Amino acid sequence: YDEWSQEENDYYRDHCFVYEKRPEAMAGVRIPADVAEQARRVSRVFERLKPDLTRREKRLREGDSINPDLLLAYLVRRHKEPSPKVDFYERPQIRRRDLAVLILLDASGSTGEDVGQNAKVIDIEKHAAVILAQGLALLDDRFGVCGFSSNGRENCAYFVYKDFDEPWDRKAAANVLSARPSSSTRIGPALRHSGYRLSPIDARQRLILLVTDGKPMDSEYDPNTRYAQHDVRMACQENARRGIHTFGISTADSSLADMEIMFPRRRFAILSDIRLLPRVLPKLYIKLTG
Repeated sequence: YDEWSQEENDYYRDHCFVYEKRPEAMAGVRIPADVAEQARRVSRVFERLKPDLTRREKRLREGDSINPDLLLAYLVRRHKEPSPKVDFYERPQIRRRDLAVLILLDASGSTGEDVGQNAKVIDIEKHAAVILAQGLALLDDRFGVCGFSSNGRENCAYFVYKDFDEPWDRKAAANVLSARPSSSTRIGPALRHSGYRLSPIDARQRLILLVTDGKPMDSEYDPNTRYAQHDVRMACQENARRGIHTFGISTADSSLADMEIMFPRRRFAILSDIRLLPRVLPKLYIKLTG
């Protein structure tokens, strides 16, 4: 993938290499009891959204049920007309949510940091993804769960835990829960590859939900510049031109200035505590796709 240089006002062509990987789930991985309980609570919230997705198609010549009011009107007309139009049948019409979302998890080495209560940042990310995924599966929304890390521009890893055409089941959950932290955080190539994966999907709304614990960092980045932040911004703009929008979620380790560069028009949230993520992520999703 190309990478943007704000200083040069141009791309470094074919600068970054992304390697897609399908990591195997670790043996014996299960959804922790407290995470399963949170997922059930979130699913109940998502369940309440489902009635809005169903309506009745009325005034049909044939269908799977009869509307009593329309039948009565038909009988009245039959006394006045020789052959009134049959239009008293109805059937359910499912109006699916026309969207696709890619949950993109930062799996860099810094997510191995302890946050207390025997949990690491990566654990919180994984648990939040599982909780949200349970709700998405209930709504029948199309979604994928992926992760990323990097070790220089020529070695950007992209992990596919659950693809769009795969069911959300125990295997998919185990894949997510088996994610492990490694190396650095080159966000731009991960966003571009996420856009590449979303672009063939025909949906009215396509969204990347990026969860990260801090600013982009990799071996060739100059910490005294915001080269990486401007590349992330450009990657978001490239995806937006294809109708794919990005929302970034980070911790207080990311400065407001950095987030405003990377995700303009306030398309980001900074959490005071990463442990809030499992509660915040489903609410954000509902707000963004409502």
